[in-house]
Amino acid sequence: MSLDYIRAGIAAVAVALVLAIGWVVLSWRDDARQLEGLRQQLQDERAARSLEIEQAATAGRNYHDELETLRARPAVGPVRLCSAAPAAPTGDAASRADDPPATAGVGLQGTQGGRDIGPDLDALAARCDALTAQLRALQGWERAIQDEPDR
Repeated sequence: MSLDYIRAGIAAVAVALVLAIGWVVLSWRDDARQLEGLRQQLQDERAARSLEIEQAATAGRNYHDELETLRARPAVGPVRLCSAAPAAPTGDAASRADDPPATAGVGLQGTQGGRDIGPDLDALAARCDALTAQLRALQGWERAIQDEPDR
């Protein structure tokens, strides 16, 4: 009788072993199906990242090209900030009808008057132009992202 139990035990172990091997093989098959999906997803993500990198590079090139164009423009000649005209004399005496009208505080004093503010204005304009160029490049980048078919 003990021989029958040993044979039944061996048969049970063999059946359990066959079921375990079958389960492992089926799980490998399911994993293989998922692997193809994951490979496709990875490929799609790589393509999307490549497109984003290209769009960023294009925006950067556009920005630098516009800056070079702005820097190549000819400079404006001197710009003079004229000195203020001398203030009207103050006193107790009331204005008379034959006195000239009071000056507005700013007047032209010829080419010798005032300091040259051209470089300051040029620097301010260059900074404004650079910010505007940067904004245009970023807007172009955003437009390219919005035009993508998957978004």
